[in-house]
Order: sequence, then structure tokens, then C-alpha cells
Amino acid sequence: MTHIFWRHTQGQSLEYCRFTFEPHTTISGTIIGDLQGLRGALTYTVQCRPDGSTHWVQFRILSEREDRSGTLRRGENGSWLVNDTVDPRLMPCHDVDIGVTPSTNTLPIRRLRLDVGASQELSAVWIRFPDLTVHPLVQRYTRMAPNLYRYESLTSGFQVTLQVDRHGIVQDYPGLWCRVWDTEGSL
Repeated sequence: MTHIFWRHTQGQSLEYCRFTFEPHTTISGTIIGDLQGLRGALTYTVQCRPDGSTHWVQFRILSEREDRSGTLRRGENGSWLVNDTVDPRLMPCHDVDIGVTPSTNTLPIRRLRLDVGASQELSAVWIRFPDLTVHPLVQRYTRMAPNLYRYESLTSGFQVTLQVDRHGIVQDYPGLWCRVWDTEGSL
């Protein structure tokens, strides 16, 4: 189990996150602060299948305006249930991208296991903030060095180079998040 604290570099947000990799990947996190225009707290849990693909997600957001929760579940046939309703747009997605945290970048990094120089395009279920809508998001990951990945949103054109640790967990997400503490003592 690895415990991480990230600090948002442009705002007043902090995230505590816990990663478990055995017997399958589970991520649990809490963000307090500015959630892309919504001040409050977000708690979430992501559980993966043995192949590294996302199986289910639960989240809850608390703010001065709302107390809302949601669930995503991926069926054996690849269909996604969003709050118990099938969303056919999400069928090609294997991962989730919670738009306000660097934690979910770990999912495709670990699942794809790219060699240095290799690149892979994929679709992820993107949870947007502050409206909490769900959309498919076409992305590309390129492994540039053992601990560097280029992340690209092919939908928006956004790209960034992520520095990761030996587990594929983001250490530095330039312009957005930086790791300030972890249980591995690397910072």
C-alpha cells in the first residue's frame, strides 16, 4: 500500500490518496479545495480488474452548493453503467479519468506497460468537473523514459509530460499537481 499527498500548484487544493496493487489495483482519494470551480471535497474509490481495467468507481462531492454521489460500473461485456443506467458512448473505454486528480493517470500507465518509446491510444471515461458529467475521452500515452510519460488528450489537444515513480504513480504533473509526501520516503 502506498500513501500519497499531492498539492495543486495553481490553487489551494490538497489530495490524500491510497494505492493498493494486490490482489488488484484500488485507488481511494480525498481532495479538499477548488475542484475546477467548485469549492468543496471529493472522495472517490476506483477498483480495477486483474487485467488493470477499471471495474467500478464511486464518488461523492460535498460543497456549499451540493452533496452528490455517483457510481460507474463496467460490465463483463464492456458496457458501462452510470448510476445504474447504461451509457453506450462509453463502450470502448477501459479506464476512468477523474478530471481533478492525477491518481487516475496511473491506471493506463500500469495497464498498458509500454516499453520506452512506445505509444498507445485509448478511450477513458472522463468525469468532468464541476458539473460531474461523464464523457468518453480519447487519449494517448507515450513512454519517453523509464519514469516519464507524455499524456495527450486527443479530444482537446492538451498534453503534458508526467514524471512517475516505480509504481507508475504521478510525482509531478507540471502546472497542476506535485507530490509533497509519500510513504516510500522518496520526497
